[in-house]
Amino acid sequence: MSDELSQIALSVPQVTRFDTMRQFHQHLLVIMGRAQRNLFMFDPDFSRWNLQEKQTAAILRQFLLSARYAHIQIATHNAKHLERACPHFLQLLREFGGAIECRETHKNIKHLSDSFCVADDVHVVRRFHCDHMRGAAEFDSKQNCAVPLERFLNIWDAADPCLGASTLGL
Repeated sequence: MSDELSQIALSVPQVTRFDTMRQFHQHLLVIMGRAQRNLFMFDPDFSRWNLQEKQTAAILRQFLLSARYAHIQIATHNAKHLERACPHFLQLLREFGGAIECRETHKNIKHLSDSFCVADDVHVVRRFHCDHMRGAAEFDSKQNCAVPLERFLNIWDAADPCLGASTLGL
């Protein structure tokens, strides 16, 4: 009976609210560590995502190495922070260029101000506004990821490639 209860507990969606930068970063690391196929990330500039940190890069590298068709898609209004302040992320882009795509949004959607990461269509970490840390992490919930995933795909369609080989000097 305890095995059945364990299985039920694992399948129940987990929602955790947060309101600090530390909690946000912890949840991002968890979602990146749980990803098995894809990560979809949106933020106006990624300046608060710790993509410049070795630990974050190591988790992303492990994700890209462990899954045969692992893929990361990043959409942003402005890629300057990623280009100037995130050497570990840029190294990943050089190493795994075929598995990481970055796009900058068109002018007509620059007003979007939320921030989120969706993994495997079942996990999401989101901040309701990029200037604030208040948000929620939801794990094991395909239903709760449907709207953020659709939102990401719409943003992705309204964006152009950036940080490609020519940008990196390759």
